[in-house]
Amino acid sequence: QLGGLREVLEQLQLRVLSVADEGAALDGGDVLFTGELGTPRDPPETPPDPPGGPNCPLPPPGREFFVGISPWTNLRGAEAVADAFRDFTVSTVPVGGGGRLKGFCSMAAPETIAHGSSDDARRAIKAMEQLSDHPYSRLALPDDPAGNCLFTRPGGLPGGVLVHRGPEEFPQS
Repeated sequence: QLGGLREVLEQLQLRVLSVADEGAALDGGDVLFTGELGTPRDPPETPPDPPGGPNCPLPPPGREFFVGISPWTNLRGAEAVADAFRDFTVSTVPVGGGGRLKGFCSMAAPETIAHGSSDDARRAIKAMEQLSDHPYSRLALPDDPAGNCLFTRPGGLPGGVLVHRGPEEFPQS
């Protein structure tokens, strides 16, 4: 099953990485990228400095990964994400309640994290705020699953579309 998916992705000329560490557990529902995919980086105006210098070619604030540590993802899985995306900050976030990170939070717009309001969700969001140097806007929702949404810009157009669950499921959110 994964072989067929890998083949299709490679035909689309997408870079496909495999986690080589057999002790790593990694679930996509525990990986939150805060930037927009396909967003080009601005080229540096001056030659890059060594790491820590003012012209170091690090990703702009707000483009980082949060990896939830849950029953489906462990620290070795988070390390695999960090190894694959060395140009980005990768931080681990404890996920309580037996769920996945994106079961209660996701990017609702550029620089905006939608999240549920359970104690587990609030603890995870607080940890994310403490781990990040970037001040994200927050959209707090009464129901945790309502925080699982998808923001996209079809065709790269300005504005965007937020795909979310309907009021029939979560009338308070």
